[in-house]
Amino acid sequence: MSISIREKRKRETRNRLISVGVEQFAAEGYDGVSAETLCQQASVTRGALYHHFPKGKSELFLSVFSRLQNELHRAVEDAGSAGSPERVIAYLMGASSSDYRRIVWEDGPQVLGWERWREVEFGQWSGLIADDIGQRETDRNRRVLLNAMTFGAIGELVYVVAEADDQFRTANEASVMLQTILKSLR
Repeated sequence: MSISIREKRKRETRNRLISVGVEQFAAEGYDGVSAETLCQQASVTRGALYHHFPKGKSELFLSVFSRLQNELHRAVEDAGSAGSPERVIAYLMGASSSDYRRIVWEDGPQVLGWERWREVEFGQWSGLIADDIGQRETDRNRRVLLNAMTFGAIGELVYVVAEADDQFRTANEASVMLQTILKSLR
């Protein structure tokens, strides 16, 4: 069954708004971008923005946030099997990109609120990497603690990798160190 031309245009408009949102929020930050700028850059009316995102800029931001998380999720899953250092490296490389860092790590807590941001981003981390790292841990409490500890560490490592001259080498070393630390805790 093919989609109608109208439905195709709706999807194109929504995707264009999200793509412009990624560009604008990454470059200017959430507070630095107006709904008017988003509409102008996407070549849509304000009505189109509110048709696709009834809460306006904040709802568009959530869709941008989700798109970046989904892209990172796919990259991490494609990087290797569960528990592999390649998955940690892929997470660090993706999360340290300027777009992801600005939108998810810097503006995310402000726009979504700290608790909602932590729930979403920690859930992403736990589902992708932390469970891999702690997969041999059978005690639920220790597993939760390992996930929280690695999430805190990864938040700092994202910035270290982003600022490194050789990001891949730094991400690789960080992955090895993180694995070594966790093995020593078992």
